[in-house]
Amino acid sequence: MNKWEEMLGIKFPECKQTGQCCKMASPSVPASLLLEKAAEGDDYARDFFSIFMPYNSLKEALAVNEKTVKRSLKAAEEQGINPNEIVFYHCRFIGENNSCLIHEDRPQLCRDYPDTPFLVFSESCIYNGWSKECREKYKELKEEAKALNEQRKIIRDMQLQQQLLNKYKVLKSFKTNEAKSVYLLGNLSIVSPKAYWLKKY
Repeated sequence: MNKWEEMLGIKFPECKQTGQCCKMASPSVPASLLLEKAAEGDDYARDFFSIFMPYNSLKEALAVNEKTVKRSLKAAEEQGINPNEIVFYHCRFIGENNSCLIHEDRPQLCRDYPDTPFLVFSESCIYNGWSKECREKYKELKEEAKALNEQRKIIRDMQLQQQLLNKYKVLKSFKTNEAKSVYLLGNLSIVSPKAYWLKKY
């Protein structure tokens, strides 16, 4: 079972092999950094460059899927990434009918794709609808978690108030000549016998 399906309870769809993901790959990591990672031996980066080739220009990528390119550039900008550093790639092993020519030997990054719904998918891709549904569910869960945390804070405050009230009741039971002053400081109570010991300014 896909980890997002397990986490959110939303069925993970089966790829329809439209070829859009293979024809329009765009990692959120800038190309220069991805190359550095590949040179350092990073498995993902090395696998990526083993199958993906960059388009010669942005114009060439736009001709393949203009909407996806523009959405990807906008998403990069919203995440504080310079759109000029985003490079678009296509798989060198995709057949004319969008079939994978190395399907049995494809690298792990292809087998795991998509490993998150927080990617930009082509509007015609089956994962696009899945992504939107997952994002909405994730947003709802975050709001529920926030509300629960606020409720926990209220309960903790009420428990603290009750503790202070209980301590106050105990302290009030002292005779007047046994204590001259009482200080309630959160979880700390101080009883001063017979006279004030805190200086007054």
